[in-house]
Formats: sequence, structure tokens, C-alpha cells
Amino acid sequence: MKSPLFFPIKLVVALFIVFQFPAISQTVQIGSGITTSSTIGPSPVNNYYRSQRMQVVYSRGELNAVGITAGNIEELGFYIASATSQAMPDYKIRLGHTTDRDANPFFAGPTTQVYYNPAYSPTAGGFDMLDLDTAWYWNGVDNIIVDICWDYGSQPNIQTGTVRTYNDSSYRISYVRSSSQDMCGSTTSSTSLSK
Repeated sequence: MKSPLFFPIKLVVALFIVFQFPAISQTVQIGSGITTSSTIGPSPVNNYYRSQRMQVVYSRGELNAVGITAGNIEELGFYIASATSQAMPDYKIRLGHTTDRDANPFFAGPTTQVYYNPAYSPTAGGFDMLDLDTAWYWNGVDNIIVDICWDYGSQPNIQTGTVRTYNDSSYRISYVRSSSQDMCGSTTSSTSLSK
């Protein structure tokens, strides 16, 4: 499921990405998600499966359409429709350049880890912007792969945590999830058109 993203660029797919230019900071939203994900489907936040890895491609065209041509991404976020009931352990985000149109088949890399939270608990009611541990430079030429995972926690499966999404017939996401083992090192194998 693709979520709109924000980046400070800032880029948002109901994701925000922030690109930091020499004299200005710009926040943009990628995607116009108004549909809410389910509490059991693939998502950058939910607790139904205790561990998940997902990969999402945001195209150069999507970034160019909102006026971004290249720059440092310093934060990103998802529109959190409802919060999780428990923190997601060892939550990691990696970014990379790709010429692939979607995340199927699995994108093996290279990627750079840009965010880590030992216990991520998203805040509901808007974009939950995450300050990246390390700014990441988008070259303005390739598409961006966003790789998100969290480790297997000790908490029980609970159907909580949703984001706003939008359908993208050109750029699929891929994911793998489990309620019994850590999926962060696993190859994604299932797909969805919902970003």
C-alpha cells in the first residue's frame, strides 16, 4: 500500500519529503491519498503482523510534478489516520536510487539507512514527520526506493494503525510480513498498487 509521502525537500507521499536547498527548505506532498488503509493490510504502520518489510517506489515524475528536481531529503512522513496501540520495535527506513518502475521484484540495493527508532509510535491526525538521522541526497535523475521495516516484537497481534493511501497503477509496492519472526532481512514477495 503506498502512502502519501512528505519530504522537506520535504517529500510527502501522503509521504512528506524535505529537500533542503542552500537557502530554503521546501515541503512537498507526493500523492493525494484520501483512502484509509486497513489495519491488516500492508502499511508503513500497523500492528496486525508483528514484523513487516515493505518497499515503495516514488518516481522522478512524481517529484518533478511538485517542483522538486534534486536535493537533500532531511525528513519524511506519512499521514497517520489512526495510531498503533503499541510501538513498532526497531523501526528502520532506508532510501536508495533506482531506475525500476516499481518495487516488484524485490529491490536488493544499495540503500542507505536514514532513520532508526527503537520503538516507533506514530502520532495520529496528520503527517507524522520523521527527522532523518542522516540527510540523503536525491540525484534528481533516478526514482527513489523507500524501504521500511520493523522487527518482531513481543506484543500480541492487534488490528491498529492506519495511513492515508492512493492507488498507483504504474508503481507497485512490495512487502513481506510475519507474526512469528523478524522480516527485516527478508525478501519482499507480495505486491499492492496502493501507495
